[in-house]
Amino acid sequence: MKNRLIAVLALVLGLLSGLAAPAAAAGPAGTYHIRNVQTGLCLDAFYSGGGGNGNPVGLWDCNGGITEEWLLIRRGNFAYPYQLVNARLPGRCLDYEAASGGAPGWRFKLWDCNQSAAQNFFYDGNGRFRVESSIRGGVNNMLMDAYASGGGGNGNPVGIWPETGSPLQLWSLEQI
Repeated sequence: MKNRLIAVLALVLGLLSGLAAPAAAAGPAGTYHIRNVQTGLCLDAFYSGGGGNGNPVGLWDCNGGITEEWLLIRRGNFAYPYQLVNARLPGRCLDYEAASGGAPGWRFKLWDCNQSAAQNFFYDGNGRFRVESSIRGGVNNMLMDAYASGGGGNGNPVGIWPETGSPLQLWSLEQI
């Protein structure tokens, strides 16, 4: 009877500890290739842009190159706690145009890491990068999206768009 009670207690404690596991465990800090689920292509900071502020970012065949390596950096316990820094260009973060006001349709680029809303992300563990929007009020449903209008091949743009359920808004993290 005593052994059975101990086994039941251990089972209950195990279940309770599983319920208490933090959801933030998805998307741990580290270095990744970020692959779009729909296209199979990787997020790339096109070095043909020279690497300065405004350097274009989009999709390219996954080739293991350093322009496809992204450091997912946790900045604290914020609603959008991550920045994506390109490994080829340290100090340059994935960013969308401040002039957009957080409106959909704007493309990502690289910019000096400055902790602005345009550089803050939340990886939800289900393949979606939520993008902090500077539009205030209401629920933010902006996601990183590989635009269908780009045709889905090399050079395809990536930007912010409201959540649609499209696989163009799903990304896999492949740790390096």
